[in-house]
Amino acid sequence: MVANSLVSAGVSLITAVTVLVSSCQRAPAGQTSQTALGTFLFSVHSGCPIDSVDVFVYSDEGIRQLDSYCRLAAKRSVTVRAGPGDKTFVFLANVPGSIATDRLKRFDAMEALSMRYAAESATSPLLSGIYHSSSGPEGTVELKPLLCPIIIGTVRNALDAPLEAPVLCLKGVNAHTEILRSTGFRPSETLDSPDGLRDPAIMMRALPFDAVDSPIEAGITLYSYPNEVADATTGALPTSICMAGRLRGEECMFEAALPAIERGDTLRVDLEIDSGGRLQVSVIKL
Repeated sequence: MVANSLVSAGVSLITAVTVLVSSCQRAPAGQTSQTALGTFLFSVHSGCPIDSVDVFVYSDEGIRQLDSYCRLAAKRSVTVRAGPGDKTFVFLANVPGSIATDRLKRFDAMEALSMRYAAESATSPLLSGIYHSSSGPEGTVELKPLLCPIIIGTVRNALDAPLEAPVLCLKGVNAHTEILRSTGFRPSETLDSPDGLRDPAIMMRALPFDAVDSPIEAGITLYSYPNEVADATTGALPTSICMAGRLRGEECMFEAALPAIERGDTLRVDLEIDSGGRLQVSVIKL
């Protein structure tokens, strides 16, 4: 069970968005004076599409209470207003469904807010970023996804028979994690099947060709959540990649562990079933 989970029920193009929070919901009376509002101009960038932006403004004083909140469609020319004092602005983009803001009245609750891999989408991934008012009234916020692209490069099968109708799938995928976490990803729960995923193609894809002795460029991308476990002997499981198909009329599967995956990573993975029937992976961090 994940406490305070966010969900209740072309990625190379740079997207530039500016966000206006002039009509945000104010926090309950007594938390922050509505006089002496400060005005902030943000340029929000991401390497992913942005459909909507949720902005949370927290006070940096005391227990860091929520000052204001609003959800906006992505816009180009906007201003952000905040009450007096130093503030932390939390930006969330492409949030699926609604957010229970009554559970996020303090910054420590926002830090604990988690997202499930099952609710992700490759075309509209959850994005997050933080800006501190001490950096000035104008600034740039880089929104980063939790999803990490696993680009499948070449696929080769050195066995003496083709692997027919091959399918690639990730296993040991981190099932959920805190949205604002930047490091220290050691999953307490992992997924081995795309069943129940909003976008099953982030975890499993069929190859459009049989795997044979000549390397073939796959041209597909899977997506993992960060998982910094690289050795199963530590007690936690690393994320792995599997290739399944029919070999001489029988169903078979080959599996190999991937290296530690950090937030922000993009991996290119070349796959080869060697002559001994083992799946070998060559990984480059792009």
